[in-house]
Amino acid sequence: MRKVLACILFLLAFCPFASCESMASFNGPGYDALGYACTLPDGRMIFTGYRGEVGNYQKSKARLLCLNPDRSISWEYWDPAEGQCGYGAALVCEDGTLAVVFSNSPYQTLSERKIKFFTTEGVPLEKTVDIYRKDSLLNAVYPSFLQITVIPGDAEVFYRYFLDWDGNELFRISSDEMITIEKSFETEDGVVLMGCEPVWPSNAKIMKLDLKGNVLWETVLPTHLEHLPDARLEYCRQTSDGGYLALYWETSGSMSDGQTPDRYQALVKFNQDGRLLWMNHDCFPQGEFKQCKGLHEYNGKYVMELNTIQKSFSISNPRLFLWFDEDGQALGQTELMIKKEDLNIQADQEKIENVGGSFVTMPDGLWMLRDILIENDNHMKEMDSRDVVLFKIPEL
Repeated sequence: MRKVLACILFLLAFCPFASCESMASFNGPGYDALGYACTLPDGRMIFTGYRGEVGNYQKSKARLLCLNPDRSISWEYWDPAEGQCGYGAALVCEDGTLAVVFSNSPYQTLSERKIKFFTTEGVPLEKTVDIYRKDSLLNAVYPSFLQITVIPGDAEVFYRYFLDWDGNELFRISSDEMITIEKSFETEDGVVLMGCEPVWPSNAKIMKLDLKGNVLWETVLPTHLEHLPDARLEYCRQTSDGGYLALYWETSGSMSDGQTPDRYQALVKFNQDGRLLWMNHDCFPQGEFKQCKGLHEYNGKYVMELNTIQKSFSISNPRLFLWFDEDGQALGQTELMIKKEDLNIQADQEKIENVGGSFVTMPDGLWMLRDILIENDNHMKEMDSRDVVLFKIPEL
């Protein structure tokens, strides 16, 4: 009887997927990393990432996970490639296949990046497209283009490449022209870029280009602070009405003079032509500095995770969510408390941190995917101790 009980407890602790009404985990041995990638036409959700080998953070397997709308597993795929491998951006192509970006970065140096294709049931197809660029980062994947940043190690100027799905260059933007890109979005006749001017100090900027790199329109926001204010748009996202939502972030001054820089933050909304519709600065309380951790649109409302820097990482503090209507008016606040005792395989650990996450809309509500990190005394074992957990966000 004791052996049977021990086996049951072991399976509960190390099952790669555990779910309840308000929490679901994706964990197993090793260093887990997963992110929401896309939703299939039938409502199933694709998550991509990797799992590090136990005791060896230089080795990982790329992982694809498909969940049913009720968060049960539809299918899972582990790439056989060896190295420090992972899956990233994914989308459903016009022909119905699933395209997923695969990368391999042994010793943290990118050696391979390609697009791999699957059926929506997780069966790998023979077709692949090589999109490797030396010293590069992949920024975005959309049906009409891919955006890659190439940063040569010995150059002051770097480039944003926009490629078609065969890896051919559509156009490029130098880092010292047009815009410093925080986020890009595909539109019917081009691409919208959000970020700031490529100078210092800078103004926040949103602009639209066609797929040859020609400017269609642009909007530059005025600053609010004195003494060389530097501004940009962050946490940018496209909204269901065709507009754009972002965090406006502005600083003035520096730490070099022993003073804390002045800050100005606001939630901002643009229409589909880049015209500023509204700016809500009052949602950021005065005094203690609050940091935005993400923006999302859900059920006709906008929601922003907000917390102090000191409280952003520890799970001992609640996650705070501010809700807004479509005109930017504050509706109220909800809180999520992550209970250590609910994290089955981590409950005996003393130091548990939340190191990031993203919003995921599901049929039964709004959820947040969180990366939970265990702090170990031995740095080399840190890669054993990261898990991915879904938490349901309390709504208004």
